[in-house]
Amino acid sequence: MSESELMNSADGSLLDISLEEELCTSERFSCGICEASYARKAYLNRHLKTHEDGCIKCSVCTQFFKTEEDKRKHIEDKHRPIMCESCGKVFSTRNYMEFHKKTHEVEVVNYDKKCPFPNCGKIYWQNSKFQDHLMMRFK
Repeated sequence: MSESELMNSADGSLLDISLEEELCTSERFSCGICEASYARKAYLNRHLKTHEDGCIKCSVCTQFFKTEEDKRKHIEDKHRPIMCESCGKVFSTRNYMEFHKKTHEVEVVNYDKKCPFPNCGKIYWQNSKFQDHLMMRFK
């Protein structure tokens, strides 16, 4: 590749040749322990740390932990389905469940977002969700 081909058209400076070569190459950097491979050596180096002693990977996401107890707490808090004690509905996160719990409050402040259809009784806290629900019922 000539110097003129490496000129950055925006400001006339030379492109970083090592970055350009890395992005243009089809070479993959493979882990010698498992079958993982990466486009960048930096990604492989980060991956290799997962094989070190005391590095425990979450079975659901990409997080790592020093102890099984830390991993267990993480899974319980972030990945275990959380059930509403009032109705048994299951949620993927504690935040969704906490938001849902408001529908069970004894005194609902905003009755205008309660579904008017018989045998429904759903209450919405977000106007957009309430409108979507009504549109589905009118179809």
